[in-house]
Amino acid sequence: MNICFPITECKGLNSVIAPLLDSEAIFLVISPDRRIVARLPNQNRIVRHDAAQLIKELNSLNAGIIIAREIERETFLYLVEKGYHILHATEVSVGENLDRYLKDELVEVDIQNQPEEPEDIDYEFGCGF
Repeated sequence: MNICFPITECKGLNSVIAPLLDSEAIFLVISPDRRIVARLPNQNRIVRHDAAQLIKELNSLNAGIIIAREIERETFLYLVEKGYHILHATEVSVGENLDRYLKDELVEVDIQNQPEEPEDIDYEFGCGF
């Protein structure tokens, strides 16, 4: 299964993982053998649940795992509902996190540990891990 990383600028395995998945410009899809499979623009399609085309593209690339530093709760719930596994990035670069993933050292984000967001507050940034 291929792995998707949200990044702001594509520098291959040296790309820095974006601080927040939802608003970043590019999804970099990497194979477990460290090959770049695709670069997909996000264009904020995932934030407003207008992600059907993006999900279709990720599915066609067999990218069922997303490694991210931070993600808004609503987006997290939506992706989990669609069958994606969200793992917490512990390093800065794509390559370092890919190495940790391949060694089974990254932790899957647990929906039960995601804090509830009050309905009357609109956060600029979402919940972290």
